[in-house]
Amino acid sequence: MSNLGYDRLILQDRARKLYARARFASVSGFLLGALIGAPLGAGGGFLFRFLTGLRFTLHNFMPGLNVEEATQAALQTAETWALAGALACAVVGAYRGAGAGATYQLAAQAALCQAEIEGHLARLGGAAREPPPG
Repeated sequence: MSNLGYDRLILQDRARKLYARARFASVSGFLLGALIGAPLGAGGGFLFRFLTGLRFTLHNFMPGLNVEEATQAALQTAETWALAGALACAVVGAYRGAGAGATYQLAAQAALCQAEIEGHLARLGGAAREPPPG
């Protein structure tokens, strides 16, 4: 059976890993939001512009549907909407990542506080066992 004693280094190591996870959560939230937002924005912008282009063509009673012009206009709009969608979702992702990061930092602080309390108790217990000088 192994010795199940207190080891302060385990708590410090775990706190270090939690701080690293907090940094990763903030950055990954931002990047993941941008990666999800770009195609969503592009798809939404393209679809909106393409359908409104066709609607205006039909509304003006033009003899034929000019799908190529509607597609070109939609592609130009999709680029702008992709950027807008990426930025909007990146901000939301950064906000959510920062919240997750704060949770990890709080857990790390609790572990470090526990290690500090254990250190103080060990010093107090050691001082109580020693005979008084003199």
